[in-house]
Amino acid sequence: MAYITGEREFFGRAFQVTADVLVPRPETEVLVDLALRVLRASPDHGALRVADLGTGSGCVAVTLAAELPQLSVIATDTSEAALGVARANAERHGVAHHVQFVRTSWADGIDELDTVISNPPYVTTAELQAADGEVRDFEPSLALLGGDDGLDAYRALAESLQHRVRAAGTVLLEVDTNRVEAVRQIFSATLPDATASTQVDLTGRARILELRRPPA
Repeated sequence: MAYITGEREFFGRAFQVTADVLVPRPETEVLVDLALRVLRASPDHGALRVADLGTGSGCVAVTLAAELPQLSVIATDTSEAALGVARANAERHGVAHHVQFVRTSWADGIDELDTVISNPPYVTTAELQAADGEVRDFEPSLALLGGDDGLDAYRALAESLQHRVRAAGTVLLEVDTNRVEAVRQIFSATLPDATASTQVDLTGRARILELRRPPA
């Protein structure tokens, strides 16, 4: 239906969606809510380097910029078409001057970051094949498919973040509830000093993995 109407509500705002982007999900609002709490806890969040990696429709980056007017966000994606949708959403909500859109893979080519937010693809090949037609036939597989074990994107993201998360930095990841520990292990090599914790979604299932590096 979102592809028919051309939009979906997310965090109280209407976002344009096309066949080039994933339809924003309610569970991703949990990711944004946690990111806002983490950022607001900083006395000068406007000075932080914040990135939404794999931005898709831009719903995360645009919402963060709209909720925190002092904030500047870097939003990356490998798809130029997806970035076009994200730019349109930033314009729609008056935050285009607060969001820098970069076509790249995850954090490649980006300087060190204080806060990273990402919702990587985590559907396995078998799960996508078994999904209902609404997901399988209409949503872009690039934004869904995480390989045979659903972890390919997390491996690539972890490698991309190597040496790019500053001391006292935070990485917030949306994860499949059945693969939280597997994702934590992947990032233990990239962020060996980080403390890991999980946040649950509205159904009480672990949905967000939070990784916090200690201060220098």
